Amino acid sequence: MRERLPHAMTLWLLAGVLAVLMFGVLAFGGVEPWAIFTIQASTAVLLLLWTIAAALSPLGLQLRLSPLYRPMLLFLSVAVLQLVLGRSAYAYDSRMAVRLVVTYGVLAFLAMQSLQRGGDHRKLAWSLSAFGFAVAVLAVAQDFAGNGKLYWIREQHEGVIYGPYVNHSHYAGLMEMLMPFALVLAAGRIVRGGKRTLLAFAAAFMLGTVFLSRSLGGIIAVACEAAVFVLLAQRERKTRRLLSGSGLAVAAIVLVTLGFLAWADQGRSIDRMLALRDPMHSASTTSRFAIAKDSLHMFAARPILGWGLGTFSLVYPKFQSYFSIFVINHAHNDYLEALTETGLVGFGALVWFVVLLYRSSAAKIVDWTNDPRAAVRCAALVGCTGILVHSLSDFNLHIPGNAALFFVLSCLATTGTATPPPTQTASAPG
Repeated sequence: MRERLPHAMTLWLLAGVLAVLMFGVLAFGGVEPWAIFTIQASTAVLLLLWTIAAALSPLGLQLRLSPLYRPMLLFLSVAVLQLVLGRSAYAYDSRMAVRLVVTYGVLAFLAMQSLQRGGDHRKLAWSLSAFGFAVAVLAVAQDFAGNGKLYWIREQHEGVIYGPYVNHSHYAGLMEMLMPFALVLAAGRIVRGGKRTLLAFAAAFMLGTVFLSRSLGGIIAVACEAAVFVLLAQRERKTRRLLSGSGLAVAAIVLVTLGFLAWADQGRSIDRMLALRDPMHSASTTSRFAIAKDSLHMFAARPILGWGLGTFSLVYPKFQSYFSIFVINHAHNDYLEALTETGLVGFGALVWFVVLLYRSSAAKIVDWTNDPRAAVRCAALVGCTGILVHSLSDFNLHIPGNAALFFVLSCLATTGTATPPPTQTASAPG
């Protein structure tokens, strides 16, 4: 594909998108008003700069778009229609939610425009791998040598903090999206030697911190990611060669790293995982089932267009059937929350999004062990799988830092065309 913008300009654009995504994570997941404003304002500035650069480019404008924009636009149209018809339970919250959805779409759009060469995809994969490893190191340091405060500074009286997040499950959601990039690079032939070993260690370390965070939803999600990755690896025509020799060394590094983290954890994660033997005995599981039951009653009251995007926490008390000292701000199930807020129409757009994500991306993941573009699509699809599974028991897609990264990865997984595998495999330098 011929470049439409100078390569240096697209690299700066990619750096800007990555900076916004990383800020959203480090700013406690981007959940506070100041963080949301910073994400939205930075995205608007990046869009303005890209628009100016595209208008001044002598080569014209050639957009890269994802098929996922169709269900995203349908979902957004439902929210706008709720506002126009006055069907939102609280128009202000719906407008704020619409702005966030638009921000996610713009960030994904800019990410797609910034990737013009295979080398750009390699830089993206390395950047996300390095960032994920750095956050994982921070999380472990805070876990073993912390004082109960975020970044050792900020008091937090609610939730189970881990890394930069108030909720350990949201940290697990982040690792679910970032770990596959290190894993795919280590398992393929895009990098060699010491860099491959380093990536394998980083992937194992990030995976281990999901267990250390003691998020049951995260543990189940990474197990599903592993299954999807194995299926994608089986499609690769040279899988046997991939799993021999250096591939076994990579597997050994992963096992040793996980073993060390398990030893350092001193059984705390195992105690948490034992709850899976009797999940109904858990108070958190019981409350989730109660919320789900109440949410279905919410849906039945307004089944077509729902109560309004972003209004769950305001409407739910009317249907709450049990006493709790906590404010129920989310349904702890992103699919169920979408059903209550946007009705059958919005939920249909969500189902369309998921189906299109797998149909479109699976057809474009060809020769991922050698092609950086396909490797990024493979890692992005595996990462999105983790979040989609985890969303059955949590609300990662309502955490701006995680949601922005998810939408960027989902669009990257479905963008571009499949590159046929070369007749002669040539490994690119790391």
